[in-house]
Amino acid sequence: MDYKPDDKYWKQHLSLPLWQLIVLSLDIEPRSLIPGFNEGEFHGWPNAEKQKAYSERRSVALNHLRNGNLKLENPFQQRRYGYEYYMDVLISDFVSWIRSSTINWKIPKWLKDLELNVEQPEAPKKPNTKEENTWAKLLAVVLTMEPLNYSQPHHAANIIQAQGKAIGVDLGERTIADKIKMISSIKKCTVASEPEPQISE
Repeated sequence: MDYKPDDKYWKQHLSLPLWQLIVLSLDIEPRSLIPGFNEGEFHGWPNAEKQKAYSERRSVALNHLRNGNLKLENPFQQRRYGYEYYMDVLISDFVSWIRSSTINWKIPKWLKDLELNVEQPEAPKKPNTKEENTWAKLLAVVLTMEPLNYSQPHHAANIIQAQGKAIGVDLGERTIADKIKMISSIKKCTVASEPEPQISE
């Protein structure tokens, strides 16, 4: 009998009963086993060593499940004592639990890869702190001034730079001019995109 699991079949599942996941972690096909008289026990193992390993892993998994370290797929599902082996667990959760420092069981590579195939949320991009600080400084200076004519960016930049030095804010004239040009270009694009008002006859 071929005890190797059909990984192509099992990879299509998102969750499985706990007992099947434990058997798969031993690289054995769950469908090759025969249910025993007691709950969670099976016959037809390839050897006594695998049967012992299953019993040990079953005991550990059940202990962690009852203590909240291993989660059921549906946390609101009623757990009947002794029947937890037949309740579903997400494969990704099961593999993550196995690979934790306290468990770290040896499992087949194809099963380990199922955890890696789960899409992870994209890490947030780090803000451009220098750019944000520049804008914050510029705003702090402009708010202390009378309205300016920004049609000549470098002239306005000189005035803003002088005001900045007066209140202890250090900004380069060229940096200020570039920011003024950037704001002006955005304003022009906004104005250009606005539809012309329709005059009714």
